Amino acid sequence: MRKPRKIVLAGLIALGIVVCSQGQAESAFKVSAQLDAGPVTIVQDETPADTANGTPGTVSFNFSTGAGTITINTSVSNRLSGNTALSDLDLSVSGIVPSGHTLTVMATDTGFNLTPSPGNYAFNAIFTGSWATGAAAFSAWYNSSNAEFGTTTPLASGIGFGATASGSIPGATSPFSLTLKSFFTSTGTASISSDGRITLTTPAPAAALLAGVAVPVMGLGAWLRRRRNS
Repeated sequence: MRKPRKIVLAGLIALGIVVCSQGQAESAFKVSAQLDAGPVTIVQDETPADTANGTPGTVSFNFSTGAGTITINTSVSNRLSGNTALSDLDLSVSGIVPSGHTLTVMATDTGFNLTPSPGNYAFNAIFTGSWATGAAAFSAWYNSSNAEFGTTTPLASGIGFGATASGSIPGATSPFSLTLKSFFTSTGTASISSDGRITLTTPAPAAALLAGVAVPVMGLGAWLRRRRNS
């Protein structure tokens, strides 16, 4: 994962998203930010609101909090990489959430493709970070309808710092979308540093694993038959 670039603007939230993805050209990476119950700001890669317009795969915009400074560093998606065995989405947040406020940051990308489809997709989510005066939670979703911000299948539900979540999605299909959410509640003014990540992989088919076992078993049977006949 690329090292996050930090952009600190007084009283603003600066969001930087880097996408390396696989899939359809019409797929898009989007990020949203919301302070408390205020309006939700959504910016899509390569649109006029994206201050990094002209650099595909990077979304940057200024989000006014009215108090305090937050930097949403770098989110990495491998959707354009052409890797059909692994899908990955990452979101990092650092800075200061003003005391008594909440911050919700979401990232979504569509058009992920894993093979085979349908298949048994394994997933692993991890949330790391530190914050002295607040609570933080991370959630992740898979959506078989390939919908932006789709939250039909939870993979991680409000896990805290240092926690992980893993499992499998039997009969999962491609293309699909992934959505992440980092949620912060501040009880005092202090710096926060966090990173949330979800990874989906396609385990080796059972038939392939059995094929690897069959050869030595068959060889053992032939050896036993030769020994009995000698």
